[in-house]
Amino acid sequence: MNFYLLSFHGTLLSRVPGSSEVTQVPLSPGLDRDDLLRVPLDPDRFRQPYADFIEQKPVAAEAADIRHLGACDIHPFPDTRTVALSRDGFYAGLPPQGLLEINRSAVQDWERFLPCSDADLDFLLALSKDRWIIKSTRALVEPGAIGLGQAFSLNIGPLAIPLNYNLPFEQKHAPFRFTVLSEGWKINEILLFRPLIYYLAFGEDNVFQQLSYSLISLSLAAQYRGKVWIYSDKDAGEIHRAMHWMAPDQLTAKPLIASDWVGFVAGKYCILEDEAADAYQPVVYMDPDIIYNADIQPMLIAMAVSEKMTAPLESFSGLEHAPSVGAALLQHDHEHPGFASGFNCGTIGIPNLPSQRHHLRLIRRLICNILGQRGRSALHWVDQEVANYVSYKMAHFETHEISTYVRYGFEGPPPVPTEPLSGLVHFWGIARAGRPQVMRDYLDRVLKRQEAARNDGTAKS
Repeated sequence: MNFYLLSFHGTLLSRVPGSSEVTQVPLSPGLDRDDLLRVPLDPDRFRQPYADFIEQKPVAAEAADIRHLGACDIHPFPDTRTVALSRDGFYAGLPPQGLLEINRSAVQDWERFLPCSDADLDFLLALSKDRWIIKSTRALVEPGAIGLGQAFSLNIGPLAIPLNYNLPFEQKHAPFRFTVLSEGWKINEILLFRPLIYYLAFGEDNVFQQLSYSLISLSLAAQYRGKVWIYSDKDAGEIHRAMHWMAPDQLTAKPLIASDWVGFVAGKYCILEDEAADAYQPVVYMDPDIIYNADIQPMLIAMAVSEKMTAPLESFSGLEHAPSVGAALLQHDHEHPGFASGFNCGTIGIPNLPSQRHHLRLIRRLICNILGQRGRSALHWVDQEVANYVSYKMAHFETHEISTYVRYGFEGPPPVPTEPLSGLVHFWGIARAGRPQVMRDYLDRVLKRQEAARNDGTAKS
């Protein structure tokens, strides 16, 4: 197997064109790998199989012909997963910003190199294209803050990861989350942050008025700049014209026909057929009667970090007695949920679709089976009843953290207060006919409050 050589300084060994000298270059997308030094090497020699570690089996140097450098001896150091190069009794060393020198009598930091495969370089380049969450701190790291540094370090914002103790990265949950070991042993995770929010909107103008106000608040109050999909029976051009303040590359209209209330509510699970959705994390369903009142990035990060689906609690809807959260299904299955409360399916956070596809498909199957057996109107709350049942039996939706961001709007007076600006308000408790006006009034108050806060901050500064 062939490996490139990463220096202690976070650079790659490369030939100097037209010369026999070897220099160092940064890893970049346009890098010509044909110029890089390449070493034929068995990975077991420097990564040490576990049985060899148990035996403390010594690893001898071996001769090799290195591209652009010629004949050398390769000295593996399994304890640090690195190698050294020597010729005629002298070791190769690479000073910072200098050329490779084969004149060292001992191996220290500058004389060690980390073998990296094509797959390793591809992984590191892909990592630097996206935003990542550091799980331990919930810090969001932008692509510009990701790079290679001293001591074979991969720097993801403030998190330094020694590549010699992490390569190759475990791919079990790729490309969404990776376990990393800072200092070689402190467990952490990095998680992809590429959010997608999607809606359903069908039929009457009332629903599209709600959706319009929701999207205005998403842009202005929530400051959301990620992707938005709308599944609808309306023409895509009509949707883009109606939501003209959203950039064409941010908003995507998806065709979907819903013939009745069941289709309107359960259509959210059609996203499982959309392969493009598999690339996002988190994937978030929102009802159109939601107004955002604050930055929702912390909520989206919480959804991405969770290993489960998330939904806001309805503390007033007990699983034992409230049909809206599946009480009838649980009773008929002889379950006794006690004092547990159910959750609302107007906001569903999915860390990513591949990890939750089994549970989402199960919810869909139960909806189809129950309505097929008992008639189309047997589940008044449709997926919310089934999702709560599935959660209780096996999926275990997470509710405690996400609930801190969500409030519900009910009939007044008094009007729904702007305080606290938790993240969003779901106005499902308002009669449908008057819901758009209530949402608009609330949005106006939120935007005025935010403007006043900005003006106050400007005056103080």
